[in-house]
Amino acid sequence: MNTMKCFKQIAIGIVAVTIVGAFCLVSAEGKITGEKKVVKKVAPEVVMMAFKTAYPDATINGVEKSAKDGQVSYKIESKDGNVRRDVIYTAEAVLTEVDEAIAVGNLPEAITKAVAVQYPKGKITEAQKTERGTTTEYDLHVKNNKENIELVLDTNGIIVSTHKVLPGEKEHEYVD
Repeated sequence: MNTMKCFKQIAIGIVAVTIVGAFCLVSAEGKITGEKKVVKKVAPEVVMMAFKTAYPDATINGVEKSAKDGQVSYKIESKDGNVRRDVIYTAEAVLTEVDEAIAVGNLPEAITKAVAVQYPKGKITEAQKTERGTTTEYDLHVKNNKENIELVLDTNGIIVSTHKVLPGEKEHEYVD
């Protein structure tokens, strides 16, 4: 009998440790230390209202909550018809960034000309328009011969940054 009692106590102890461990893990994940995916498609009501007012027909695919330097923000991943869009708001519902996938054929002429001049054999394979306040940029994936290049251009077609994607390196994914 004492052996059975001992096994019961050990089993209860194991269950208790498992429950406490799971609770600690959930509590640790609840802290905002970097970017954290919010399981539900929910942000504070003021943020959700701002999004729904600006994009009434959009379907929300996900919400990410992140904190940088103590500032909390919410990235809302959405689809509005055929447009994939990520929108970032502060916790007070101030719009800080809009990223929209854009068809290569819909890029402004200044952008396509700049790429053609810099990379005559290059082909734009993916594009995204990013708006931050009054600044607009175009993020592009360009296939040039065997090289994969990521470019950022301003609205005048000036190349702001260039990054050659090395073999085995993952390309930046535009608008989830």
